[in-house]
Amino acid sequence: MNTNMNTKTISIFDYCGPFCTQRDTAGIDKLFEILSITLEKKEKIILSRNNVKMMTVSFIDQLMVPLAITYSKDQIEKLIIFNPPLEEIFLKQIERGIRLRTIHS
Repeated sequence: MNTNMNTKTISIFDYCGPFCTQRDTAGIDKLFEILSITLEKKEKIILSRNNVKMMTVSFIDQLMVPLAITYSKDQIEKLIIFNPPLEEIFLKQIERGIRLRTIHS
């Protein structure tokens, strides 16, 4: 994990390996914990996708959408940055998941 001023860079690969394909991918809970703590501090975080060979919608849903229970969509979009950026299918899943979670909470 690198820190630059108030922006942290975290490697998804370091926590979850090259295949981020399931909701129970090893390391996803630790990554979620880091995101939660960083959002709580209102710090920006960059999630590096370098060396990740495969990522699925299920993985992104499990990692990102539960944050919407505590944090606004604007906070999530402003403070969490994927590098390289997520493809449209992932962005749509996050949007859909946030919408559904906020309706039911």
